[in-house]
Amino acid sequence: MGHRVGHLLVTGGAGYLGSHVVLRLQRSGFRVTVVDDLSSGGGAGERPGDPFVRMDVRDRAAMAALLSRLKPEAVIHLAGRHRLDVSFEEPEVCAEVNLGGTACLLSAMREAGASRLILASGLCVYGCPPSGRVAEGSPRMPSSPLGRVMVAVEQLLEDAGQAFGLKSVILRVAHLAGAEEELAQREGCECWGGVVGRLARAAVRGDRARPFVVPCAGDQGQWNRPQALDLLHVSDAAAAFEAVLARLRAGSHLPVAFNVASGKAISLVELVEMARELSGLPVPAVRGPLGRGEAESLEADSRLLTERTGWSPKRSWAREILASALEWERRGVHKAPVGS
Repeated sequence: MGHRVGHLLVTGGAGYLGSHVVLRLQRSGFRVTVVDDLSSGGGAGERPGDPFVRMDVRDRAAMAALLSRLKPEAVIHLAGRHRLDVSFEEPEVCAEVNLGGTACLLSAMREAGASRLILASGLCVYGCPPSGRVAEGSPRMPSSPLGRVMVAVEQLLEDAGQAFGLKSVILRVAHLAGAEEELAQREGCECWGGVVGRLARAAVRGDRARPFVVPCAGDQGQWNRPQALDLLHVSDAAAAFEAVLARLRAGSHLPVAFNVASGKAISLVELVEMARELSGLPVPAVRGPLGRGEAESLEADSRLLTERTGWSPKRSWAREILASALEWERRGVHKAPVGS
């Protein structure tokens, strides 16, 4: 795909997912301009040689001016607040940044005549499905402020398509982990945050004062109904954005939304046992309550994305992801994200 040079704009391109999407697009020969306000911290930030604009996507006038000047053939929108737990504490901020920011971006795109958009959403729009498995046609029944806001964002994109011909695709991304080594070595990159990062740190540091917490839905028993997550390597997620972009550039008609996931949920108890096996260490772990709005088990069917774009996960095996996290923790070459 890199034989035809195109210019793309990536909002939130300095963050964890954003950095990997940008790297993949650049490797394919695209010119990429990154827009990020660097408010989330822990991102890759400005990188030598990368066109970078420090800007809040809610600055509609500045975004419209930038889009008019650059005339990118597509916008990949990754900017936003995506932590489920924080959305309960700051629902108004979640709505202002995610929904308000997207509204400002769409207004700027309309003014500048930009018509292609790929949006990063999440499995949080499905809430806590009874079966634990979802496909694109599953009901969106969000159980968190973040999920409800992202449903509104998705609807806004559909309405914009009717209003001014916006061609948009929504990618509902699973729980991310992993890193490209080139990015993992950059100071401040959030390579091993979240579940995998916490588990790797508990394993290698062996600090019983800060054990790995396994959220469980059951009321009794140490591991009664432990949470299970669909883990997706961030490089596989980045490949999905590129695959969808290729189809948009080719003029293909695509569905409104795709799931981007490994398709297999792994129990966090199984992940702990895997960490003990891989590290040879007695990983300290304790039972904890399931967080507000979190599904006990959630895995997503991504066959539609495979059928329409040819994408499939290549690196999203929990064992490989965890082994890499343990290696990075032993080497101590990463910087642990804030709040980890």
